[in-house]
Amino acid sequence: MSRSGPKVLLSACLATLVVVLLGQAGVLRGLDDRLLDLRLRHWPRAVEPMSSDVVLVDIDDRSLERIGRWPWPRTRLADCVVELGKAGARTIALDLDLSDPQGLAYDATFEAIIDGDRALAEAADDRLVLAILPTEDELPGRWADAGGDAALLTTVLSRLKTNPGDDPTTGLQPDERATVEATLHMLRRAAVERAIAHGAAPETLLSTAGNQRAVLLPLVEAAQRRAAVRDQLPGLVQQPSQRMPSAADRMPLPDMLAKSGSVGYVTILYRDPDGAIRRILSTVPMSDTTAAMPLGLAAAAHYLGIDEASISVHDSHLALGNRSLPLVNGLLTLNWPRSPMGPDWPDMHRIDTSTPRFHGHLGMAEIVELAAARRTAETMNATLRDHTATLIRAIRGTPDLDVGDWLAPEIREELTDEIDFTLGDVRTDADLATMQSQVDDDTGTLLLAMLRWRQLADAHATALERIALVETALHEAVNDKLVFVGWTATGALADFVQTAAGPRTPGVLVHAALADMLLQDRALRELPGYSTAIITALLGLLAAIITAAVSPWAAAVVVVLVACAWLGIDLAAFNAGLLFPAAAPLVSLGASWATGTGTRAVLEQRERTQITRQFRARVPGALVDELARNPQSVSMTGQQREVSILFADLAGFTTASERMGPEATVALLNRCMRDLTAQLTDHGAYVNKFLGDGLLAFWSAFHPQDDQAELACRAALACSRAVTAINLDRPGQPPLHARIGIATGEAVVGDCGAPPLLNDYTVIGDTANLASRLESANKQFGTTILVDERTIECLGNAKGIAHRPLGPIGVVGRVAPVDMHELRHDPPGPAEADAWHLMADAMRRDNMTALTDALDKLDATGVDRSFTALWRAHLIEGLDEPSVLRLSEK
Repeated sequence: MSRSGPKVLLSACLATLVVVLLGQAGVLRGLDDRLLDLRLRHWPRAVEPMSSDVVLVDIDDRSLERIGRWPWPRTRLADCVVELGKAGARTIALDLDLSDPQGLAYDATFEAIIDGDRALAEAADDRLVLAILPTEDELPGRWADAGGDAALLTTVLSRLKTNPGDDPTTGLQPDERATVEATLHMLRRAAVERAIAHGAAPETLLSTAGNQRAVLLPLVEAAQRRAAVRDQLPGLVQQPSQRMPSAADRMPLPDMLAKSGSVGYVTILYRDPDGAIRRILSTVPMSDTTAAMPLGLAAAAHYLGIDEASISVHDSHLALGNRSLPLVNGLLTLNWPRSPMGPDWPDMHRIDTSTPRFHGHLGMAEIVELAAARRTAETMNATLRDHTATLIRAIRGTPDLDVGDWLAPEIREELTDEIDFTLGDVRTDADLATMQSQVDDDTGTLLLAMLRWRQLADAHATALERIALVETALHEAVNDKLVFVGWTATGALADFVQTAAGPRTPGVLVHAALADMLLQDRALRELPGYSTAIITALLGLLAAIITAAVSPWAAAVVVVLVACAWLGIDLAAFNAGLLFPAAAPLVSLGASWATGTGTRAVLEQRERTQITRQFRARVPGALVDELARNPQSVSMTGQQREVSILFADLAGFTTASERMGPEATVALLNRCMRDLTAQLTDHGAYVNKFLGDGLLAFWSAFHPQDDQAELACRAALACSRAVTAINLDRPGQPPLHARIGIATGEAVVGDCGAPPLLNDYTVIGDTANLASRLESANKQFGTTILVDERTIECLGNAKGIAHRPLGPIGVVGRVAPVDMHELRHDPPGPAEADAWHLMADAMRRDNMTALTDALDKLDATGVDRSFTALWRAHLIEGLDEPSVLRLSEK
């Protein structure tokens, strides 16, 4: 893990925590809902088309065109119910509002005034499942709009429930009185509704009404009617609740309800924030002890013969006999069927490409027209019977003949044979005209009656054939099936909702899908909320660890792979009917990676800025750029490597500064340090620190430099020349001299100091001390640049760098002597070179006499006598180590 890893990990974990909290707060629900739609619509899951046991009878556009505008006379609906019953439908669910009486109306089909409600009630039987429309009372909203609070509403309703004719404003403040007066009628209606529902006698409520009796009477009567209907609602499940009966509830007419087999609610009381329907309430309270299931579930339970006594509502599921549907917060998630042709609702029953669209749907017009055809056939049958009686009597010559059944097969056969014998192939009036011209009027009239009978019999036979064909088709379509009757037509009365089956899904399809879920046992089971939080946290933590451990691009690839793996798990579970959370885990992965990567970028940019600021003037520009790209090169903990260290000092600067003012002194020092730094950085050094009128620089500061010894030597020579150039710009001023020491060896390099505010990327170790001692030794030897033996070894055969050995020197602070060398701008002449060679040979042989001769020859060449003087003094005093010159000063 990198230096910034812990902070990256922490920031990514915080992002994960935020996503977990947002997920638990429902902020990501919209995204989850859309992902659910995508899965339902586009994922080729192992879900079959809608069960063939479910059939839909559509009130579609074609039916409206053929039958007429809605509302139709309820005789049409009665016809449909009767025909479906004749065709063998086991359960018929009507997704229609039948709460308002239609009353007497002229029916063109019957050419009479018909009571459609009675006709439908007579057609109803226990296979019928009717729709109820529970609606929340508007009173709480209107009360709040009027400025009232909930506590006062409870108080007022309690008072009116006991005596609805009382004046509830007594003892109230003016603003409270205004609220009551603004909603008084609704208050009385709600109070009467609750009183009647809890068994209050109507006479008792009216007995105390006083002058309010005229107002209360219709409220009491209406509440009585609704209470009577509620008491006979079949198919309700036992479920305690706090809901009070609402006067706004719409329920089927009592006569229809009395003969029906069950009821189910159709009002969509729960929608997602975008208005779509993905989940539906498993039950809706109808009173404080009972609740209604959705029409689809009620119809499916009726179809399967599940008694309401075996239906129970639990926190986690809805139990229906030996079947169960999972619940989350009382909601049932819709698992729409999907055919191979796609997810749209017109294709739900399709099995393959050979199956037409809208398979499983029947137009209501065809069923209503079948009933009309039956009535027409019955009328034709009666007419044919009358014609048969007339012709038989005429043929037999017995006007008073009565045979009982005039359409008995033998009578019809007799008449058919007589007509065929008499008329032959005559089929039309035109063909008959020739025959009539050859007979008398009575015979012509009889021939015409025979022709009319033949035509009527043919038409009647054709009508019966067509009815039989439609009957057979209808029987094949609905026999022993669960049939839903509802709207699929467009227009002002259209009942469309947004679902995963399409943005304009007929509401009846929602209930059909619910029934299909129960019939095929293919409900979606969702994980509880805490599971989502755990999964989100684990995936986010995984992304945080990955982001902190590897590079951003590598982390991006791994996180994408993790996201793909999770999607694979999610879709595999979805195929098995288990709905895993999708949005929060995916957002957690992305947010964790993005936050961690962003944090890393900020930290690395801060490191780059810090490195640039810290090293820009101390190392070469290219090296600064490299360090900025790779901040890890700057070790925080320290690394040991071989480095070349240079200490430099300006001899004579103190004397020069005594003759100058403060500003001139600072200006001179700044120029000297600037020029020396420029030479050092140009030769790849890291200028670590300034020490008064001196400085420290070293090589291999951030990574090993193979040519560091050569770079250090060339930099030292360049610094010496730079000081000479400065002197030339200061004629008449005390000259400055550079004293430089260079040592090469193992040392610790790292960012030391008082972190995090005061850090210094420096070098520590004996090699640094040696370089400092070599710089000081220049003063005693009268030299400019001194280097150790290891530097000369690393220098190798580098061209353009002259040096001469000074022998083993014992510097202060070191026990072992150091083989010291002096760097020179120019190589020595032949005589001097020969003298240095003799001196080195004498030191190797530890021959003091030869060493004295070599010193004499050096003095003769004109070298600085400081060096030879030190050796002569040592030869007199250093009897213990005759070949090692030990310095007594730093």
